[in-house]
Amino acid sequence: SWTRTYDGLFVANERMRDMLMKIHDQPSKIHVTGLPLSQEWIYDRVEPLPSEEKEDIVVFPHRWDKEKQPEKFNRLAQNLGDRFRFVHTTGRSGSIGNGPEPADNVEVIRNPDGKKQYYEILAKSKVIFSAALQDTVGNAMFEAINLGCMPVVPEGQYDEYIPPKYRYDRYDLFQAEELIERFMHSHEQHPEMTSWYNESTKRMIQVIQEENDI
Repeated sequence: SWTRTYDGLFVANERMRDMLMKIHDQPSKIHVTGLPLSQEWIYDRVEPLPSEEKEDIVVFPHRWDKEKQPEKFNRLAQNLGDRFRFVHTTGRSGSIGNGPEPADNVEVIRNPDGKKQYYEILAKSKVIFSAALQDTVGNAMFEAINLGCMPVVPEGQYDEYIPPKYRYDRYDLFQAEELIERFMHSHEQHPEMTSWYNESTKRMIQVIQEENDI
């Protein structure tokens, strides 16, 4: 098995470690370190950078598949679409996934230019929304937050770097609506990410040093 090929495995969070433990018989090799992504990794790929002139846009960044629960985004668009734009971004051509058809007021933007166009959409949007049933880290959230979006996410997801005030009860979509309304009209700051990814790098270096008696 590939899990036994390496001297050590870095994982982003406790949930990923627990999942890996089911197929790995050497738990001492698994180290929870976080994911060392950085703002520069994103900023090198997008222009313009996040602007204070944000637009009233809510973005659904996931695949339009059942496990991401796009029907909840449809419901939000139906309830709030008269005031805010609801945008689904996808890199796919043809079918957008196995979920329900997007609501009439969900704007589907395909990304012929790949990440560049995607980042430009995030840079001008105010809110990023998730209803994912399981998303152990979520690069989409990391990218969006670093580009100035306010996350609205279900409880139990993205625990490592998104504080409770950005969460809603996954069984109460009205809470998500309230958060979207609040973030559209407030000047609150999005979660601070620098310490999270800096600490991730430090933990990885520490593990390497300890394992090699450096």
